[in-house]
Amino acid sequence: MNERKYRYKKAKNTKEHIEAIYEDLTYSSKENYYTNKTLKDYLSDILSILKSNEKADEQKKRREEFLINSSLKLLALISFCMICSAREGNEWSWFSNYQYLVKLFGIILSFIYIGISIERTSFFKTVWKFGFTKFIISIAISALIIFCTSKASEFINIVFHVDASVFPYTRAYMTGLLVFQYTSPFFIIIIFFSLLHSLNIWQYIQYLRKKIDNYEEPPILSIIFLVLSIIVLSFSYHWLTYDFSETEYPYKVYKLAHNLDFNPMHPCTNIDENTKVIFLDSQYSKVLIDENSVQTRNFESFVNKDKSYLSIPKKFNIVSCKLD
Repeated sequence: MNERKYRYKKAKNTKEHIEAIYEDLTYSSKENYYTNKTLKDYLSDILSILKSNEKADEQKKRREEFLINSSLKLLALISFCMICSAREGNEWSWFSNYQYLVKLFGIILSFIYIGISIERTSFFKTVWKFGFTKFIISIAISALIIFCTSKASEFINIVFHVDASVFPYTRAYMTGLLVFQYTSPFFIIIIFFSLLHSLNIWQYIQYLRKKIDNYEEPPILSIIFLVLSIIVLSFSYHWLTYDFSETEYPYKVYKLAHNLDFNPMHPCTNIDENTKVIFLDSQYSKVLIDENSVQTRNFESFVNKDKSYLSIPKKFNIVSCKLD
């Protein structure tokens, strides 16, 4: 059995240093024998392992990329089918009440696709990885929500002339709608990325015209992004300039309040049972009443300006609530 010469002995000169290095490279402590491998063989084995690991990592990245792209294509297909199925003149009469809602969900899915596509860009990843960016955006969003809540309270006060806190659900929904309105200028980002994707599509068209032998995959994701961007931007523009314009907000507030906050069940004996009321204090001593019967047949009748017109009373009665 061979023992290691330099296991406990320290090399003293150049020759012994070389022998010690050779011993470390060729000696196997597992079997206690000397191998015939050279330093080049060891480096070759290390390089082979590194290449194998690199290939495995590359295959893993390709597989993940394929799954993400496939999921995005499926998401786009579902959103497009939902938007098309909600077109006017649908033959299914039972579907008419849900038609606009399905279209809205299709738009939301399209918006998700656009957001994910932008988030995957190297520019967004680089900017978003810094904590200061997240800090500033968090402050901006918080300030925007506070401002929109105040604005929603203002619209409620204009319609009902009472404290907006007695309409919590109406104020919450109006805050969301106002946040959407005040963030709409950032749609310029979608337009910018749409132009980049259009450029990518144009380059592919030029590639087809030149008939180059090298195969290049069609920019399917870019085409999908461009189509869905046009749909989302068109829908948003119609919402902001027509269905949810500044002049329409009082009507939306009135309808939301009747559907979400006004209560037809009340203990007041001096008020008709079918009259909807809003309790103005926790003791049920005073209530705001509205004799109007506001019916919202479906979601479209609330959103659509042409189908949501109604008359808002200029004055609402506030009466005392008599309990048994």
